[in-house]
Amino acid sequence: MVLAFTAAEYREMIRHFAQRVPQLLASHPGTAPLALDVERLNIKETLDGRFTVAVVGQMRVGKSTLLNALMGRDLAPTGVNETTATINWFRYGEGALCERFRVHWADGTSDDQPLGAINEWLGDGAQVARTRQLDFFAATEFLRTANLVDTPGTRSTLDAHEGATRGFVLDDDRMLAAQEATHHSGSKADAVLYVLNPVARETDRDMLGMFGDKTRMAGASIHNSLAAVQKWENLGEDALGAAFEKCARIQQQLDGKVALVMPTSGLMANHAARLPAEIWSQLVLLAQTSAQDFADLTESADFFREPDSTFGDVPVLQGARKALSEKAAWPVVRFALREARRHKFATGEQLRNSIHEASGIDRLRRVLAERFFAQAELIKANTVLRRAWDPCAVGLARLRTAEEDRRVDLDSSRACSRVLDSAVMDESARAILKAYVVRSRAAVESDLAAVVRLRGDLDDVRDAARANYEALDGDMRMIEALSDLPRGMDEGERGRLRHLLGLYGTELHTRLMLPGDASLAARVAQAEALLQRWQRLSVRGATHADLYQHACDRLSAMLDVFDSLSQ
Repeated sequence: MVLAFTAAEYREMIRHFAQRVPQLLASHPGTAPLALDVERLNIKETLDGRFTVAVVGQMRVGKSTLLNALMGRDLAPTGVNETTATINWFRYGEGALCERFRVHWADGTSDDQPLGAINEWLGDGAQVARTRQLDFFAATEFLRTANLVDTPGTRSTLDAHEGATRGFVLDDDRMLAAQEATHHSGSKADAVLYVLNPVARETDRDMLGMFGDKTRMAGASIHNSLAAVQKWENLGEDALGAAFEKCARIQQQLDGKVALVMPTSGLMANHAARLPAEIWSQLVLLAQTSAQDFADLTESADFFREPDSTFGDVPVLQGARKALSEKAAWPVVRFALREARRHKFATGEQLRNSIHEASGIDRLRRVLAERFFAQAELIKANTVLRRAWDPCAVGLARLRTAEEDRRVDLDSSRACSRVLDSAVMDESARAILKAYVVRSRAAVESDLAAVVRLRGDLDDVRDAARANYEALDGDMRMIEALSDLPRGMDEGERGRLRHLLGLYGTELHTRLMLPGDASLAARVAQAEALLQRWQRLSVRGATHADLYQHACDRLSAMLDVFDSLSQ
């Protein structure tokens, strides 16, 4: 079996799988219903769809705010009450399309509505029960790369909201009829971004437990799930430092259910992007007040708006402070004041840049790009392929049962022949019965041969797909492991491993860090040199032995490819 290395080869293997498996299942009465189960997964169509990241979390945790910051446009409705009531898709679009949103009704029809009408779809609005999903459009760079999906909050006071989230992320069978009505292709998440509070609660573990087994790849891999901790701005004097510490503890508490837990603030990112320069300049001035005045200013939002006489000497007057507090959320104001004072910023632009960096939005985009989008095709391929394992397993089990039944029938026919041979009866009657037994045995033998052949073919197709799945899933798990390793590993070695694992491209020459026109001999020599190098490091018990062993396995498979090309 030759393993696929490039995304194109892997896609072709999956296309063959998606075509061949339903054909095989449909060819036997016992497995024919399973063919439909595989076909309605729309594997080929999903594979061709845009990469999709679903944002999941408990209500009022700031999912929509973070989503707006991530995509760079205020489209997701936000508020202090429960707002997101439907599955909301955010897709790339241009022109007049961006001025409206598309309603996909539960009856399978759809129409466009002006953005100003969105209030009818918030909370328990009258239109919600009739709606399957909403589509919003924006011409932002992020949406060029991936779709985003905002889901209703879990632990919702409205059971229908949580049910919609479960149906979307878990691919709940109860949602299947509605999904098949329209736009079923590509309607599931390829990766999940969990949004959490700064304190991990039992309900957070419950939420991840509810989704974890279904939204991650099979087995132990966690590479397509990520957690963002929001609303950490009020954690004290060093809020960001405290947030990183809490993220580390939450990652331990969540017991490996996500690849990474990181602090983000959609609120601060949006403020940094949208507040005018004057606001940042005023905050820099306020940060330069006396220690006592600064302590009073940052005590609370009410103190911040106190009359000028309350303070000794504050450079921004009460009217301006009130106006400022109406434009900016208090958690951002207080954090920005502390940052400006700690770093002694001289300009508002310096403060704005610092707040943008502290928001973590660029880091989140970078992590998504490195962990998800750089491997988007492979993650998507593995996601859709994983959904076909169960029908294949059930089909193989049914065929094994059918094979056993046919073998029992053969034993029975042989027993019948022996009974007929020893029975005292009219010879003409014996001849008729023996002829019937012989014909029946021939039919059973033919059926048995067909079942054995069918089971073998299905097993071969499934095994080839699984071998490729496991190899590429291993690549992504090892990329994740490399990202988490301490800086003790030589950066050159880390880079060579990342190339081999396909982080910078899946073509064989790219994996080997060679130019595209490198000869077969040069590729063989490079693969053999790396294999020899890493075999020494893959000794059991050695540091990172599993990482180097996987690299050696991939290089050995690569050399098999080169060997087949030279023949």
